[in-house]
Amino acid sequence: MYKPIIALILAAGAIGLVAAATITALRAEVDALRQELHTNIAGVNALQAETGRLAAAVAAASAEPVKEVPPAESRERPRSGRDLDSPERAAWVAARSAMLATTAANFQAETRNVAWSSEKTSTLRETVAGLGALGGALRALDCRSKTCRVQLSDDDATSSELHRFVRACGRVFPKIVADHVAEPQGKASYVLYLMTDAA
Repeated sequence: MYKPIIALILAAGAIGLVAAATITALRAEVDALRQELHTNIAGVNALQAETGRLAAAVAAASAEPVKEVPPAESRERPRSGRDLDSPERAAWVAARSAMLATTAANFQAETRNVAWSSEKTSTLRETVAGLGALGGALRALDCRSKTCRVQLSDDDATSSELHRFVRACGRVFPKIVADHVAEPQGKASYVLYLMTDAA
């Protein structure tokens, strides 16, 4: 007699559990939909703000008067070769000549440290030898106590390898002063002062 009643109670309990689970799932889905809605609203607001900024920029650009391009004859012409004789260039050439003269004089007055000179001379000869095309261009090499003077013939090999030589020397000599010296019969050479004292 009681078995049907118990069965009904159990069935009702099971139905209640299923309903509770369904309600929980529905609530979670509703919360997810609310979060998605809030995200979409924030995106719409950001788009509206960006649209407003773009509209303001377009309005400002439209209000700005158009500048006419001056005719070609009224534009500033490129500087001609005559500008090489300008006072500014003359001052620069004079300052550089003075600097080179001071560097050469300081080198001539520099005493010789035999150990240092021998070590740096060997290093530089190895560097030149490592740049095969530059080997035949070495005219003179003189190292004192903190400065080395290197003279290289100005030819095709020197022009192609000089930047590599300077870069290699820069690891040992933080300051390098270079000069291009004209010689008789239309020849020329590069004179480099390589200094360990960067001051």
